[in-house]
Amino acid sequence: MINFSKTVSAMILALGIAGSASAAYPDAQPVKVLVGYTPGGTTDLVARIVAKGLSDELKQSFVVENKPGASNNIAMTDVARAKPDGYTLIVTTIASSVNATLFKKLNYDLKKDFAPVA
Repeated sequence: MINFSKTVSAMILALGIAGSASAAYPDAQPVKVLVGYTPGGTTDLVARIVAKGLSDELKQSFVVENKPGASNNIAMTDVARAKPDGYTLIVTTIASSVNATLFKKLNYDLKKDFAPVA
C-alpha cells in the first residue's frame, strides 16, 4: 500500500477567507474540490484520494473538478471568486507560490484570498 500521508500533508487545500462556513458544514451541498491540472496527474490523484476520504468521514459529497490551464491560474481564480463558505476548495502545488512571482497581474491575491486548510 502506498503511504500518501507526506504528500497529503505537503499539499494545500485553500478557500476564500472573507466569510465562514456554517455550523452544519458540509451538510448544505456538495463540496467542490478544484484541481488546476489535467486528470490523471499526481495532483489530481491526491485530490481524489483526499476527497474520497473526506466524503467517507464527513458523509458528504466532495466532487473533484479539473480546470487545467494558465499554470494553475484558472482554477485559482475560480476559487478566489467563489463564495467564501468553504464549499469550494482547491488542491494546489508550489506552482501557486511561484506564479505570484512570475506573473505581473493575477486575478487573485494568494495571501489575502486564500487560507491553508491542510
